[in-house]
This record gives sequence, C-alpha cells and structure tokens, in this order.
Amino acid sequence: MCKTPRDVFSAFNDIECLKSIARYRGISHDDSREKLIDELALNISSHGLELLLRIISQKELKALAKNCYRGDEKISSSRAALAKKIYETMEEITPRKFLESCDSAVLKEILKELQIEVPSSRKDYTDEILRVADTYGLENCFSSFTSQKLKEFIKACGLKVDTDSMDILLQCLMEQESIKLSFKSDETPSETRPPLDKDIRTVDLHYHYFREDLSQWCDQNDMSGSGSKTELIRRIRRFFEEKLNEIKEKKKVRKTRKSEKKAKTTETPEKKVNETKTTIKQEKKRQVEKDVISDSEESLPNERKRRVEEQDSDYEESPRPVKQERRRSSRHKKDSSDYEDESPPAKKRQAKRKRRSKNADSEES
Repeated sequence: MCKTPRDVFSAFNDIECLKSIARYRGISHDDSREKLIDELALNISSHGLELLLRIISQKELKALAKNCYRGDEKISSSRAALAKKIYETMEEITPRKFLESCDSAVLKEILKELQIEVPSSRKDYTDEILRVADTYGLENCFSSFTSQKLKEFIKACGLKVDTDSMDILLQCLMEQESIKLSFKSDETPSETRPPLDKDIRTVDLHYHYFREDLSQWCDQNDMSGSGSKTELIRRIRRFFEEKLNEIKEKKKVRKTRKSEKKAKTTETPEKKVNETKTTIKQEKKRQVEKDVISDSEESLPNERKRRVEEQDSDYEESPRPVKQERRRSSRHKKDSSDYEDESPPAKKRQAKRKRRSKNADSEES
C-alpha cells in the first residue's frame, strides 16, 4: 500500500534530499524542514489530482463539474476546460470536501474506471480516490530522477534494496518498505525480452516488463491488474504454478488409467482358472434355463388342443336353440299344401285358371 506524500517525505532523514526534490519541483527550499515537507506534500497531491482528472472519462468529468458551475452557467463540452474547472474548485475548497459533496454513483464509476475495488461504505470512496491521486503524484515525482539518485533517497529513508530496477526502487520509496527480491542477486537477466509464459524467470519480469504491461496481462487473463509490480509478479507466478499443478494432476490420472489397463491384461494364472470356472457355471445355468423354456413351449400346444376338444364336446352336448316362427297376420296365412312341390310357372298357371273361372261366372250372371 502506497503511503501519503507527507509520510514519505517525513521519512527522509537527510534534508539535502528534500531540498533537491523541492528545487526540482520549483518550491522555495530556504524554509525549515516541516514547512518544506508541507509544501512538497501539497504540491505532489495537487499534481496527482491533475493527472487523475486527465485519466477520467468526459462523462464522469461532466458529472463532477455539475458541482462547479452555478446558476445559469453552461457546462463546457471541452475535456480540458472541465478538468481545469474541477481543479480550480478543488483548490478553493479542499479536494476532500469537493469529493464528499459529489454523488456516490459518480465516485463509484470513477473507481471502476481506475480498476480499483469499490469499498462497501460511501466514506471510503473519497479516501480511495485521493490515495490514487497521491500515488500518481509520487510516481511522477520520483520517476524523473535517475536510479542512482533514487538509491540515495532510499538510503536517506533508512531502507535497503539491492537492485537497479526503476520499478522496484519507486515501489520501495512509495511504500516505505525494504524489498527482498524474489530472485538471487547474482542472477542476471536475459539480453532480449523473453515472452511472458510459464518458462519466464522472475528476474526477466522485473527487468524487461513495466508495471503497466503486467497489469494489462493480468486483465487479459481474468485477474486483478491493481497493486504494485511485485504483487503483480507474484500473482503471475502463482497463475503459472496453478496451471502446472493442473497439468501434473492430469498426467497422474492418465498414469493410473494405464496401470489399471496393464493390470487387467497381465493377470495371474490362478485368476484365469477362477474366471473359467465361473464362466462354466454361468453357461450351465443358461442351458438349464433354456431347457425349462423349451419344455414349457412344447407343453403349450398340447394344452391348447385339450382345451379346444373340451369346448367342442360341451358344444355338442348342449341342445340347439329352437327358432321362433314369425307371427303373421290372417291375410298372410296360407296353407303350405297349396304351394308344396310347385314351381313358379305352375303357380302362374293356377292363378290364370282362377281368373278365367271368375270371368266366366261374371258373364253367366
């Protein structure tokens, strides 16, 4: 975690280092140590806020600028004009008061843009934004010095770091902690920049990659890109170690499967004898079941025949039902003797005779 500018400059035991920083920043260095620390801290914080306003998107700048314009003043559409207006209002009232007066939703969006985890409470929003501004200011201040000068500053703060890497020296000054390198001091980095994969060494990550590169790589691989350079390197090394462990576990599973297959193929003669015995028993059982089924199938047609014969005998013994004659009216009743052994033409002849006899009777009368 980065310290505040006041804490960083208060840790300097040598006032000449503070004067050299003040000289570079254009601050009068004839004042006492306390006044010099106050002026340096104020200068770094204000410059950090300027850098922060340059990074924030225009949409969020307009949302912040609503608290700056009064009455019927029109909000400017220029990004630089908006940043300038916000910075001026922050100088009039303190930056903390200005951020506390802003909407919480706007501050939350700014934290998301800066890729910082949003705190649970509203009060911590302003603290996180001011902390980011301080880190930008300190990083911009110290990065303008050479590595040799940074080593002098680290020595003045009573810290120890044995490296020439600018990122590590900056981290040591901003966090005010001695850094123990995760690689050997005798270990030399490679001449060319190696690709960022599982075979990369920690030395090459320190010497050949900037913090921004590592942060971008972490974002691309679904990891948090916030934190110092050493934290990002640890995160990357852990990522590759977890992948290697997964590969090893897969290899173990494959080996166990292969060994199981070999054990099945290379079985002892005793096991084979036992298996043959079991197979013979199973075959005998199957044969018995087949015989039982065949016997049952053979017995079925005999039973069917017997049942059919029984039904036929019952049918013959039972008396047939007598058909009931249809009831006829008196005009339909005729003697069966009239039409016995008579064919249709004989019937016609008989009918003609009756007609003739009737006609003859009628003529006589």
